[in-house]
Amino acid sequence: MIASLILPDKKMLPSVFIIVLNWNGKHHMKECLDSLSSLDYPNFKVVLVDNGSKDGSLDFVKSHYPDTHLIQNEKNLGFAEGNNVGIRFALSQGADYVVLLNNDTRVESNFLTYLIQRGEENKAIGVLGGKVLMYFDPRIINSTGVNLNQFAYGWDRDFGEEVLHVNRERGEVLAVTGCLMAIKRAVFEKIGLFDPKYFAYYEDMDFCIRVWKETPLRVEYVPEAVIYHKFSASISAESNLKKSLMLKNQYRLFCKHFPLTKMIEIFPFLLLHHLRVLLDHLKRQDFYLFFLKLPIILKYTVLFPLIFFFRIPNSLNKRCDEQRFWKKVIPEMKFPSIKAFLPRYEQIVLKNDDLKTKNTPHRILMGVNDEVLGEGWSRLISDFPRIRRMSQKAVCFLRNEKRFEYLQIHGLWDSNSHKPWLELAIEGQTVGRRKIERGWHTYIFPFENRFKEGTVEVSLLINPSGNESPIEKGFAINEIGLFHLGSPLLRWIEG
Repeated sequence: MIASLILPDKKMLPSVFIIVLNWNGKHHMKECLDSLSSLDYPNFKVVLVDNGSKDGSLDFVKSHYPDTHLIQNEKNLGFAEGNNVGIRFALSQGADYVVLLNNDTRVESNFLTYLIQRGEENKAIGVLGGKVLMYFDPRIINSTGVNLNQFAYGWDRDFGEEVLHVNRERGEVLAVTGCLMAIKRAVFEKIGLFDPKYFAYYEDMDFCIRVWKETPLRVEYVPEAVIYHKFSASISAESNLKKSLMLKNQYRLFCKHFPLTKMIEIFPFLLLHHLRVLLDHLKRQDFYLFFLKLPIILKYTVLFPLIFFFRIPNSLNKRCDEQRFWKKVIPEMKFPSIKAFLPRYEQIVLKNDDLKTKNTPHRILMGVNDEVLGEGWSRLISDFPRIRRMSQKAVCFLRNEKRFEYLQIHGLWDSNSHKPWLELAIEGQTVGRRKIERGWHTYIFPFENRFKEGTVEVSLLINPSGNESPIEKGFAINEIGLFHLGSPLLRWIEG
């Protein structure tokens, strides 16, 4: 397709080097590299940069993908510098384009064709990104670009939205995700490589902001270029390492790129915002997160005056046009409103008419009689016992009888992040709120049964205070039900 539309001779097509960064991702390699072998673009080379893996990744690639060029780093250099190693090699080999691709992805055969075609059509474009869909549920969007607000919070545009409800056309974006990023050689010649001080997270935003500030080129989204991403497969979506890196790099980006007048205006509100978050951690007795974040916030509070004055000479540099990127920053100072989402999200919404025809149970066992679940549940995970993970909010339908006075949940919390709160409601009325403990536990909520007999809606809400980011991994539930005193199914001993 691209050869006939751009150049008559395939040998004259732009040379593309696809950099796949890997760190202990052997289990992702086959699907990623197999999908790349099916590309319809003829002039590309795959380079695997290994960040000191210990899982046999290199041997696997050597044995099964001999055409893939391998670069081995002695240790984990992080996303930015790890990719820089591959980029230097690609540029030394005459690459016209460098494409960064996560190892936990699968690509459409024409994704590269669409990216290069658009880049060649418009010389003013320096960086291109595509439509990134959730691997486990391609109906759901992972990213159509990256947003940034005035608190320097960065997040994927359209994250968690259904593809059918989003119609994004080609066009400029502030940034694209490093999960899929096509970069022209001219960009590296003008601004250099990725900033290695960003070990992971925000390095893609930093790079794209530099494109807007330091070159006349722009960043564009190409919706026809589609890949599928195993969201947060490399680092757990709610891991403490991720939270630490994101907070550090949020402050780094703010201090490095925001216009000086905006820094002075916004920093007090940003500091107040994070102090409230710290206070919330104390109230929840989450001392680990409190002491994880406190030194980062103190560091940038103390250093802010020095950083500000250090930035003054750079802000006077006429080669840097801060307004080009600042116009694309969302004018809000708060934690962004991001749709709660699970990597294995599946919506099983039942209409009221459906419920009337069903014998709604008073007790749901996942994988046994869970046809009456509402929104916010994952696909069935066939462990023992079988579970479904819930999103930040999940709904189910149970049969209520006047004798019932206890709501019981049996579930697993297996995340290393903070212990969240779980709030239960029947027909919209809150009946209880409990902190979720790690491991398998049974949670019993006594309630005064003033609800109608028959089918009732039961809602489960995680972190109802709203001061934390969505719990992407999800509370794993095996059983939820309504019971009367004396029921043999009512578990009085937790654990």
